[in-house]
Amino acid sequence: MRAGYVNMRCHWNPGCPEWLRPSGMEDSLAKQEERVLARCWRELFPFDPLPSFLAQPCCAQFALSKDRILSIPRSQYIFYRDWIMRTPLSDYISGRIWEYSWQYLFTHNAAHCPAEHVCYCDAFGVCFGGKAPYSQYVELLGSKTKIGDELNLLDRNRRVDKAPNNSTSDLTQSETETRLRVQLTQVEAELKARKQEALQRGADPQRRAEECGRPWREGDGF
Repeated sequence: MRAGYVNMRCHWNPGCPEWLRPSGMEDSLAKQEERVLARCWRELFPFDPLPSFLAQPCCAQFALSKDRILSIPRSQYIFYRDWIMRTPLSDYISGRIWEYSWQYLFTHNAAHCPAEHVCYCDAFGVCFGGKAPYSQYVELLGSKTKIGDELNLLDRNRRVDKAPNNSTSDLTQSETETRLRVQLTQVEAELKARKQEALQRGADPQRRAEECGRPWREGDGF
């Protein structure tokens, strides 16, 4: 909690790097709140200029230090509470407005989008060793998902295939399933090993500081 504010979600999608734009006028199911952002901003932060965009990883999950909480007067919290209670906007829209405004309230920054590998390392002590190793880990996760989808498709096809005496097809599906399960086992083992290495690396405060690009002194426990 050195910075006083940390988003508990590291993945950028959705929310980063530039998510809500007050000039956005196109209808979008993913950003229905964008059309009313400018008006809401004037109501919530009447003395602050309207940013060109707001951004942080969704979904309103964050941690605060005591000092950061107390830096805002109680009367201001009451004002925001009353706005939520009285706004004619739906709970969905008003909630989405706040989802991408918390970082501004507590940091005065319109965007809070730390690199994903830095977020995992600094906030959770899961340090992959840099952007490239982290990207490789994410690719492996994608491979695991893809293999799982292929296995599920094979299972569905097996359930609906009612062709009699189709031994050739059964054999082909069986061979494919065996191959995929071997691949899945290999990928899961690699993911487990990389995650364990990341946790071990993150247990060292000096290595965490180095990976996150911040200074470290002997005795620092973070």
